[in-house]
Amino acid sequence: MSLHDRLRGVQVEDPEVGADTPRAGGSDVDGSARAVVNATRSVGRRSLAELSLPVAVVLWVGIVVVSTRQSPAAAVGCVVLGALGSWRGSSSSRGGRWSTVLLGVGALLWVTIAVRVSADTAVWLPAAAAAGWMAGAALAGVARPPASRVSSSGRMLAVVLAWTIAVVWTASGDPRATWWGAVEWHGPRSSDAVALTFDDGPNDSATLAIADILAGRGARGSFFVVGAAALARPDIVRELVARGQVVGTHSFRHGANDWLDPAYPEAVRGGKAVATVTGQCPTLFRPPHGRHDPLTSAAVARGGMHTVTWDVSGHDWDTTDATLVATRVLRGVRGGSIVLLHDGLDGDPTIDRTVVIRALPMILDGLAARGLRPVGLDELLGLTAWQSACTWDGE
Repeated sequence: MSLHDRLRGVQVEDPEVGADTPRAGGSDVDGSARAVVNATRSVGRRSLAELSLPVAVVLWVGIVVVSTRQSPAAAVGCVVLGALGSWRGSSSSRGGRWSTVLLGVGALLWVTIAVRVSADTAVWLPAAAAAGWMAGAALAGVARPPASRVSSSGRMLAVVLAWTIAVVWTASGDPRATWWGAVEWHGPRSSDAVALTFDDGPNDSATLAIADILAGRGARGSFFVVGAAALARPDIVRELVARGQVVGTHSFRHGANDWLDPAYPEAVRGGKAVATVTGQCPTLFRPPHGRHDPLTSAAVARGGMHTVTWDVSGHDWDTTDATLVATRVLRGVRGGSIVLLHDGLDGDPTIDRTVVIRALPMILDGLAARGLRPVGLDELLGLTAWQSACTWDGE
């Protein structure tokens, strides 16, 4: 007789008795077995809750802390959505439905970010909501088991997948995330030097005007040029080099999603464009929108270059108010800072960038008042601006 049959007390043929006889005490054994199973499940759920709760809470707090650095509004949104997720996860048997809704919102935001890279901070909102729901469900002790183990595993897998996407996407867009690919985002903090950097040029009217302002103050800037634009206006790039300004590469075409290519040929292709124009191979590379990951960083290193990002931005692409741009820069700048400005946008040589031309004198005045001096990135980071010999991968 099987153990299963003994526990359930079903009628079996006992060879010694010689007749089909119900086992005595079957209902008691059945009830005891169910009690043991239920107790085991309860302990398992409690153990899962005890494990999940601190993990979810830590994730939630970490999300809020990181999003605060990105945007106070995003931090507030994380707190609110995390609280909503926690409440629904702990108070309703329909928490699974709500978690699905939250993950759906996360998917929509992910698509939004894929189309519009400037929406980076939005990715923290669904992550916070998912973490909050996990914390709430754990706090409730997973008191209401889902309809099936399959649905439970599916939802957990969806939460883990959403969280992984959120972390990877946001880390790749954080210019200071050195753990997600080697980057230089500031110089020595004990220094009185800062670096003013200008992206997306060369620009027909702005680039050399900016270089003139810098030269008039005895300052040097660093210009990350888009390869295609450099080939279109090689005269401007050569003039920058002749004036002693630092020139680096900002990829060849400034594509928003080119970093998703594991080989990332844009780094070397942009460097080759600069070499074609100047006769020298650059050592400084800035990824479009600051997007980087271990694979893009490796591609840059194979090309003999260093990935350089920033810690202060004027956000000059979203305003025509020069005073606001200067205020944004001076509010965050300190010794060793690398400041992000734009003498172009997306490599368009014809676009109007007078906002930066008007903001630059105010920025230089503010730096002088703080005892900070603008230098080239080569001086700030202790790097050479040009390779002694081109080291393009595979050549």
